[in-house]
Amino acid sequence: MPYYTIGIVSRSAKDNYQWLIDHLQKSDIGKWLTVCSVYGSKDHHLFYSDIQRCQFAILYHTRNQGQIFITDVAGALYENELKALSNHLGCQNVLVVLDNMTDCSSIERERILESQSSLQSLTRDLFLFREDVKDQGTLSKITDIIQRRLIFKGVDDDCKPAPEKGAPGAPAAENIQNKIPLEGLKALLEDFQQKMGLEDKDIKKNRIKLPLVGKFPYRKSGSTFN
Repeated sequence: MPYYTIGIVSRSAKDNYQWLIDHLQKSDIGKWLTVCSVYGSKDHHLFYSDIQRCQFAILYHTRNQGQIFITDVAGALYENELKALSNHLGCQNVLVVLDNMTDCSSIERERILESQSSLQSLTRDLFLFREDVKDQGTLSKITDIIQRRLIFKGVDDDCKPAPEKGAPGAPAAENIQNKIPLEGLKALLEDFQQKMGLEDKDIKKNRIKLPLVGKFPYRKSGSTFN
């Protein structure tokens, strides 16, 4: 049974971002997620009611609907919604995805962040996608952020992107492992049991050694559960 609900907030039709829903549900952490659509509405009571069930949100906008006016500009489409998401979920649990972009360069991304500066304080990160190809590396970054925030319970609490491994300011692997909560380890253990066809008594009796599963850095190789 899924443990967490992610809301895709948009005024676009669901068909426009179905590719994003499919990616999340088919990812390594998809079995722990429920992905729902939340319409970015001017009906604030309805919007607040919808986001109450979410632990994480992705604000989606497609350039096919016109200009990239998210916040801080005249005619901004999501200014109030963005503030509500940040206040309710915390800025580190809010991402923004801009789709069908003709320019996905870092220069264009920085231009958007500078001209709509609230994106930097109200959200965790901004991702740009082209219409024809959805970059798998960028999709993996989104999944990794959700994994850290929900399953590993916020290894990094900054709203800015976490430093790359080995970069100045990046946390050591041991520190990350020490911050993973018990419920995250239980979820990983359940996944391992299902793959191996094991029951709880098998693990307790034989002290089965758990290898690293996928990208989850929860234990050093060869460690055991009592």
